[in-house]
Amino acid sequence: MKIEVANRRVSGPKNRRCAFIANRFDSEFGFRPGDGESWIGFNDYTLEFEGLTHVSSGTAALYSGIWSTLEGSIYVTRHDGWIVRNSNVFGPDVQSTWQDDHLEDRTLWGVFGIDDENVFVWCNDSKTDSQLVYPPSDILRRAGNDWRPMPAPGFQVIAMHGNSPDNLWVASPSGEIARWNGTTWQNIGAVKGAVHSLWVAGSDEAYATTSPGAVVHISGAGIRLMGNLPGAAIPGDAACVAKWQGNLWLGSPRLGLFRQAAETQEFECIKPNILCVSMDAREELVLCAPNRIAGTADGVEFRAYGNDCVQNIRAPHKLCQNMG
Repeated sequence: MKIEVANRRVSGPKNRRCAFIANRFDSEFGFRPGDGESWIGFNDYTLEFEGLTHVSSGTAALYSGIWSTLEGSIYVTRHDGWIVRNSNVFGPDVQSTWQDDHLEDRTLWGVFGIDDENVFVWCNDSKTDSQLVYPPSDILRRAGNDWRPMPAPGFQVIAMHGNSPDNLWVASPSGEIARWNGTTWQNIGAVKGAVHSLWVAGSDEAYATTSPGAVVHISGAGIRLMGNLPGAAIPGDAACVAKWQGNLWLGSPRLGLFRQAAETQEFECIKPNILCVSMDAREELVLCAPNRIAGTADGVEFRAYGNDCVQNIRAPHKLCQNMG
């Protein structure tokens, strides 16, 4: 058996100070819940690379989403109905501050937040929705130690992003887009192709990537094709998008990191060696590569932290053993 490790998602203000989720699995079959491992990792480094990458909370279930505040509290969804959270992963005693919320009969697919008071989870009823191909998602909102239902957009949610509690956008696998204004959901329209990622840059400005590599701009005026990722040929090539420091950035797990050129508006590959599966863009641009968390503070110099950390820590152990 050849064991493979792959980081899947990242969230945080800087790549040296962020949280991520990773899978460890049999490379012949890929990750399958029950037969592979999911881990929560977090980088806590200085600019001089002093610090550690911590790895915690191993499980054979699937960690389906992660979101962290700027201050260091994190929320992680597990597909089997658990939300794993920590009030400060950068605190002196991080192992004692983990908490679990169990949402019975729920399949959890992702989490996104604005701050600790506005954290949202999208999910399905594991009993009634299991026979549907694209069951409409329920949206739950954090209320202290509880998670309470709020109005839902009426379709299955595959991506969520926003910049305030009354400017929350969601997308469906089939391309539907809706916006939450704090009171109701407004249907924006639909993009062509399966949506892979969504990024909200303003009150009326959002971007999405679709299969196999289209990039679209979404606003109240409509949906506009901005272009296609050069070399994109298979679903998932355009895995993630973000607007940071006035530039549009695209990540591909096969082709590398792209930036839209100001002069030509074309997407140029500036880092073919950073195979990017997920990104965040708040204080800095944070890039989730399969074996490290890369990033930049200025768009010119790139650094990476946590190289092969899960692989190295778990190397002495057989798959799904000694995860406690």
